[in-house]
Amino acid sequence: MKEEDIKKAIELKNKLDSHRQLFQFANSNHVDLRVNLEERCEHGRILNIGYLLDDDVIEGLKAMVISSIEKKINDLLEELEKL
Repeated sequence: MKEEDIKKAIELKNKLDSHRQLFQFANSNHVDLRVNLEERCEHGRILNIGYLLDDDVIEGLKAMVISSIEKKINDLLEELEKL
């Protein structure tokens, strides 16, 4: 294995570890998804709009986030296997 392949494998492994930690955190029963609107300026307002959404919508959004993290983990695993 070339040195640059080893460096890339280490980088991918670090990303994989980070995404796995995020996945465990997001999957915890003690973690809620917060939905905010935020102005894109230096001192912008941040408004929590979660109260406007049904619990089912929030749970659906959380499931989509977890699914996205899981897909990224699988993509990183595939990349590592190719090396």
